[in-house]
Amino acid sequence: MKVHFYSIARDSKVDYITEAEAVENVYLFKDESLENTFNKLIVYSDYISLIRNGQTEGEFHFKLGKRTKASYKNQLGLMFDFLVYTKRLEVTPKKIIIEYDFFIDGEYQDTIKIYLILK
Repeated sequence: MKVHFYSIARDSKVDYITEAEAVENVYLFKDESLENTFNKLIVYSDYISLIRNGQTEGEFHFKLGKRTKASYKNQLGLMFDFLVYTKRLEVTPKKIIIEYDFFIDGEYQDTIKIYLILK
């Protein structure tokens, strides 16, 4: 299977197509925007987890209408925790949509929209 990944923020856009493995509710795919980084997206009944491993690491849990903890770490040693507030969460057999606001130290930073088109 292929996944077409889009991430849209105020000052940036990521767009790539890559091969993905899908087993039930788990999608594994290379993050083509970063070197040696892989994504694991898990769809649960009431939330979605996105876990990045490699040179860039992160863990996000998206639950509609809730603030949840997230983390980020890169190979240069930058690491921080933040909060995400999930505004939209949509899962169909052909696409996954996640829209969230993120906050650092309680202050709004940006709104991120993630689209995964499954082929």
